[in-house]
Amino acid sequence: MKCRLCNYSKSFNKLVELKNFPRSAQQFLKLREVKKDLNITLKVIQCPMCELVQLDNEPVSYYKNVITAASINETSKKEIKKEFNRIILRYDLLNTNVLEIGSATGDFLSILNTCHVKAIGLENSKKNIKLSQ
Repeated sequence: MKCRLCNYSKSFNKLVELKNFPRSAQQFLKLREVKKDLNITLKVIQCPMCELVQLDNEPVSYYKNVITAASINETSKKEIKKEFNRIILRYDLLNTNVLEIGSATGDFLSILNTCHVKAIGLENSKKNIKLSQ
């Protein structure tokens, strides 16, 4: 594995393994396909050179154009903000820069920017970029 940002290729810092994630989280499966969609383990690692936190797993084939099915109402925003703040405090990220890759229409960015970090996003979809402005 090589770092997706700096191309470093030696050992990485293993942060956490998240088990039982659905492989096809962004697709609607037909009933007969559900049994074939085995859960996977997401391996979260950090590059010791550039410190990028990333997955050790191969990206899905449609990774550049993933959509989110989430709609964020005010109650959800409050809960998400609590979670973001918990992570920010736990990892001492106050007043740091945060990059969201695949920021869609910017819903999470707008929440992150209320959490004492400077959040910016990258998005492939021109439609989503227009909607986020």
